[in-house]
Amino acid sequence: MSTEPREAGPCWWAWACWCLVGGLVATLWVAVPRGWLVTDRFTFPKALLFHAAALTTVGCWLMGARRWRFDRVSLLAGGFVGLGVVSTLAAHNPWLAFGAVGVSLSGAGLFLSARALAAAGYRDVMLQGVVVAVGLLAVSMVLEAQGPLAGFSTMNRAPGGLLGHRNRAAHLLVLALPVVWLCVLHARSRARLGLLLVMGTMVSWALTLSRSRAAWLAVFVVVGMGVWGWWRGRRDASVTSGRSVLLLGALLVGVGVALGLPNVLEWRSSYGDTLRRIAEHDAGSGRGRLIQYANTLHMVGEAPVLGVGPGNWTVHYPRHATPDDPSYTVDALLPVEALPQADWVGLLAERGGLALLMLFAIAGGLWREAWRRARQDSDSRARQEALALMSVLAALTLLGGLDTVLLTPTATFLVAVSVGALTRMRGEAWVVTPGQGARVVARVCAVLVMGGLLAYVAVTGWGRQLAFARPQSETLLSRAARLDPGGYEARVFLGQWLTRVGRCEEALTHFREAGELLPHAEPPQRGASRCQRLLQAAETR
Repeated sequence: MSTEPREAGPCWWAWACWCLVGGLVATLWVAVPRGWLVTDRFTFPKALLFHAAALTTVGCWLMGARRWRFDRVSLLAGGFVGLGVVSTLAAHNPWLAFGAVGVSLSGAGLFLSARALAAAGYRDVMLQGVVVAVGLLAVSMVLEAQGPLAGFSTMNRAPGGLLGHRNRAAHLLVLALPVVWLCVLHARSRARLGLLLVMGTMVSWALTLSRSRAAWLAVFVVVGMGVWGWWRGRRDASVTSGRSVLLLGALLVGVGVALGLPNVLEWRSSYGDTLRRIAEHDAGSGRGRLIQYANTLHMVGEAPVLGVGPGNWTVHYPRHATPDDPSYTVDALLPVEALPQADWVGLLAERGGLALLMLFAIAGGLWREAWRRARQDSDSRARQEALALMSVLAALTLLGGLDTVLLTPTATFLVAVSVGALTRMRGEAWVVTPGQGARVVARVCAVLVMGGLLAYVAVTGWGRQLAFARPQSETLLSRAARLDPGGYEARVFLGQWLTRVGRCEEALTHFREAGELLPHAEPPQRGASRCQRLLQAAETR
């Protein structure tokens, strides 16, 4: 959906733009002190800011809108979110489903807002915001690799910089490369051009240090799209300008510095070994990924249309894990990770084939429109934006098949802003001019839904912090369980604590609640069995 820019309040549109850009920058940069649970230091504040940015951006957007314009892409985006909501009805764990579908809902709101803001003249501001956000992310990754921020990331995930995870950080960097190229082409001063080239160098440097094989493959795709664009427009000075050559040189400098400058990363293999294993599938993480894909497809067979529910992959996967599956640890508190190892397989399992087809239809519609612009548009800027959009979509398609991208708030935010800013609405399905009452209802609904998501993330995040606080106490664990109705870990910890102090009847209640949330996890079952044995022994005495 888009809105008619001429009838929008300019103040509200400006506020919406700054909420969007400021929220993206803050989301990528924020992390909380080391006293928090290691993973939550990054995921909790970023999810909180992601939903806060969606709430404020959509709220300002709706305040200024007078007419709503719908096209096929906006209708498909609404349909994808709607199918996610419907699939929550089949979810075993509704709390996980609520959180997962909330990411899609806020992401769709940010995407539609970015499209409307681009049509209203804020395209360059959003694209420059993307470059600033990923540029500083790249700087943080380099600083971690060189020593000043050593140990900042989660264990075995350095250099992740401000994102705390090198693979996920590398995904964002490669997805932003086409936007960096576009901004370099249109820099209005030498100072800004120089700064953008430095950012390009830092992005390339950080990408090389990350050793993310999926990101490296995506870089090849982006470069291939650039070569295609040069071939198509080799007579167009705007495409074959010296600025593209300068950016290529800056990227090569970044690679050279990363290879030649010593760092504090304790890699056991060379960059050449990583490059040679870039398509490895018969050993290591590549083999584990294929095993997980195959096991997940068994899950798809049980619910092919609507899936097992958003976020509920982690609930059902233990039933399908095989003995040789490295992603499954039977004795762990959480036997599998919270997210699958790839977007497309995970979305297919969680939301079904219809939702995945709808998501691909959105990408296909955007690609078709960009292809038309790249081949036929008389405006060189429009052709360059189309090429950048096609590069982002191609890289996203590859990354989503190999890693988790759109299932995370930070990547969803970056993709929503980048893709939304690079699109140009052409065809329309219809135009709606709502009355004052309908506009008020829309604003109230947006505030209630997105505000509810924000409140849920804030309360449950604080509950997780209490659950993992040290030293443990019954007061903290009980409060954590009350704050987070889907708090599996808090209930297991509380049951274990009550068992240790001899209150097994109360502990059984919490173990059963945890077992209902994750029925195929071993810790609640083991805890309940131990309590029952202790109670039986007490009765015999």
